[in-house]
Amino acid sequence: MNEWNIINSARISHILNATKECYNLYEKEGIKYLKLDIADEDSKRISKYFKTAYEFIDNALEEQPTNSVLVHCAQGKSRSATIVIMFLMKKMCWPYEKVIDGLLKLTW
Repeated sequence: MNEWNIINSARISHILNATKECYNLYEKEGIKYLKLDIADEDSKRISKYFKTAYEFIDNALEEQPTNSVLVHCAQGKSRSATIVIMFLMKKMCWPYEKVIDGLLKLTW
């Protein structure tokens, strides 16, 4: 199964691309993108992107209940996770520990 088939079958409508190195591959297929040119470096202050990222995700989910947002980075270990955690903390008014506990309980 190629990437487009996965995105299509998961009904992804929006993609937040938190990388410098990846292109927005599926804009022509109608996927709405937000590209944040965040380098994967420990010294990078990702918090300066929080407001923009939050608004993109929140607007996508409010726009239509069936929308799904994929948040990705190149390695999937820091930038994307940080943005998803930030979104849940702000949207749900949850402390960090509750978000992490909830994410760990998800069935993959």
